[in-house]
Amino acid sequence: MFATEPAEKLCPSDAWGGKTPLFSHPLTGIADPVTATAIDDARAAGMDEVDRKARLLTLLAIDQAALNNEGYAIWKPESAHLLDALRTVMDGPASSSTEPLHVEIVSLRTETRRMIAEADGGDTAPDIARGYEYLPLYA
Repeated sequence: MFATEPAEKLCPSDAWGGKTPLFSHPLTGIADPVTATAIDDARAAGMDEVDRKARLLTLLAIDQAALNNEGYAIWKPESAHLLDALRTVMDGPASSSTEPLHVEIVSLRTETRRMIAEADGGDTAPDIARGYEYLPLYA
């Protein structure tokens, strides 16, 4: 451990002395209107992209995902196929489809697969035959 000096920090000095964070507001959470607007705009943009991302997954036939902090389900489409799918999604009209997206959660860990099976999600291992690779984040 080493000692830190507030004078050597790049954040404002009042960030070190208050009981709450500088941008904290008891009701809204964020007192700074610029930050609050930026967060709202980022959330809205993310919501606007959900349909396009779902259509892209469908076009690329990607239907396996790994759990956060456990690993990655890696799929490597052919470049031309990926570019065609991206162009279709970006140039096409916004879809109003309510078709649900089916994604299997995959894992190499026995405990995780048992948990998924208990939740009626199926006991799924990464499917190498369908073009997926699995990169675990644990030894």
